[in-house]
Amino acid sequence: MKKIWQIISNVGLRDDYSEYDKRQVLLSNRLNFILTSIFIAVFCIDFAVTYPVTGKLSISLYKFLLLVVLGAFCFFLNLNQRFRLAHFLLIIFIPFILIIFPTILGDVTDEYFFWYPFVPAAISIMPYLLLSYKRDKLLIIASITWYFLMVLFIDSLLIRYSDADLKIVPIVGANILFFKVSHVTIFLFLNAVYFYLFSLTNQYQDSLKEFNTKLTKQRADLFNHNEELITQREELAEKNQKLDATLTNLKKAQAKLVQSEKMASLGTLTAGIAHEINNPLNFTSGSLQLIKAILDEYPVKFKNLKEEKQEQQLAEVYELLKHAFTGVDNVSCIIKSLMSFSYRNESFLSKANINKIIDSTVLVFKSRIPAHVDLVMKFKDDIPEIMCFQDKLQQVILSIIDNAVDAISLKENSAKEKIEIRTSSELFIGTENIYISIMNSGPAIPDEELAKIFDPFFTTKTPEKGTGLGLSEAYAIINEHNGDIKVFNHPGMVEFLIRLPQQ
Repeated sequence: MKKIWQIISNVGLRDDYSEYDKRQVLLSNRLNFILTSIFIAVFCIDFAVTYPVTGKLSISLYKFLLLVVLGAFCFFLNLNQRFRLAHFLLIIFIPFILIIFPTILGDVTDEYFFWYPFVPAAISIMPYLLLSYKRDKLLIIASITWYFLMVLFIDSLLIRYSDADLKIVPIVGANILFFKVSHVTIFLFLNAVYFYLFSLTNQYQDSLKEFNTKLTKQRADLFNHNEELITQREELAEKNQKLDATLTNLKKAQAKLVQSEKMASLGTLTAGIAHEINNPLNFTSGSLQLIKAILDEYPVKFKNLKEEKQEQQLAEVYELLKHAFTGVDNVSCIIKSLMSFSYRNESFLSKANINKIIDSTVLVFKSRIPAHVDLVMKFKDDIPEIMCFQDKLQQVILSIIDNAVDAISLKENSAKEKIEIRTSSELFIGTENIYISIMNSGPAIPDEELAKIFDPFFTTKTPEKGTGLGLSEAYAIINEHNGDIKVFNHPGMVEFLIRLPQQ
């Protein structure tokens, strides 16, 4: 039944209709179907009651038969999208066929005087339902006028075409003014209510249409905004990719610069290291030559010596060998420290003693420290080992000591200067922290430079001496160890304080 109702409601409906037109088509089909169904039902009932008695079709049966035919014809018009013509026929001919047609044919009874005047008033709602006030204003006015004329003159028509023997005719004729006034009053009241509701509906529809227009515009704006956002997101993703590529290139360039800085430092140290290596080598070479000379003379000279003298000579040989081995060990330590510092891209975490890391670093750098600068190292003996990148910490210590030497060299009339390195440990919030303090007697760092001393590429040195990456790289390395590095000005001293947690 529901499917049949949908089929009937959608007769003549097209997808390209506006929402308002679709609603009008649905309402027209449903109203036409309801009226036609009522007329068919009344025709069947009237036929079943009157035809067996009279043996012929009465005017009333013809009336309802015509109304059924009118309904079917309006369905045909709707099927062919002739909605306005169908509306016109329903509005004009239903009241005509229902009350005027049987009246002028003489089909008048007493009860017709009671309900015929109210038919036009009742069905005058159809123009408000089927027509648009903006598009069909004249047709609505004409329809209401047509219904009003029927209400006004139906009493006169009933009297005119009725039989003279109807008992109600004299009563109506004597009170014709009362009947007309009461019928017109009811008609005007109903139409006033219809028109008020119709106006409210139109206002609501206009507001809804305006709201839908705004909503459509907002939806279009939102769609355009979303398109812009998608475009911006794509552009941002592309820029992020470019930034990632740039960042990767910058990291590579920074790594190259840091390595260049390290290699530049190594180049500066080469001469001093050669001198440091040359001393123990000369010492070792001299000791070995003396040993050789003693051993060459051993077969002849030692036979003529007393036993005590022989033991003294052997003791001297062993002492010379001991010095030779000491020189070799010194050379080995210097080479190992140099190699440890110069390794590239081979960093790995390992447990190490910070005192030994500082020792090996100072051993490499010692030749760079001027003669008038005392290097003082005060280490805590029982300092715990920490997990660290040994080569990176060597680089940090070397950068700070190198900066200290450069800072001291800037002082005028410097006599006796000092670089002091201390290590200590402290338990803080359940974690053992290792502290490295590197102090120098160079000039104080200006306050405006303290805040940016660890910034990349910031340097007070000339381009030939520094790139501004030493301390920034040191800061990054200490951060990598979850520690921190700070710089302080003290009276006559500048301190770099490094904190390294025992991980």
